[in-house]
Amino acid sequence: MFYHGEDKVGSKAIPSFYQGKDKTHQVIDQMDVETRFWTVLRKAILNATAELRVDLSTKIRYNTWGIKSKQHGINREGKIPIGKDGKISNKKKKVKLRHASKKWKQRSTRFLLST
Repeated sequence: MFYHGEDKVGSKAIPSFYQGKDKTHQVIDQMDVETRFWTVLRKAILNATAELRVDLSTKIRYNTWGIKSKQHGINREGKIPIGKDGKISNKKKKVKLRHASKKWKQRSTRFLLST
């Protein structure tokens, strides 16, 4: 889910996948922005003051010696500064994800349960 301030700009669910041992998996996808927040977000981008907050909520399950584990929930969040050109304005173009606050954990778990 993406937020601008307190407003939820959009969300995207990624279908489940299998990631083999010692493998990486990269998902490239697009998301539609809700129209009522687009004008506010666009003005902030043009002023180079836009900052999106990304919220990642997932559940993982793994195998150890052929035994499947329970599902373990992971909630992370990060901030993405957006420049005038609409691109990420960090030097390294990376987003560091940190532990989500309890307030946002509750919101994101509601999203997981509804999908």
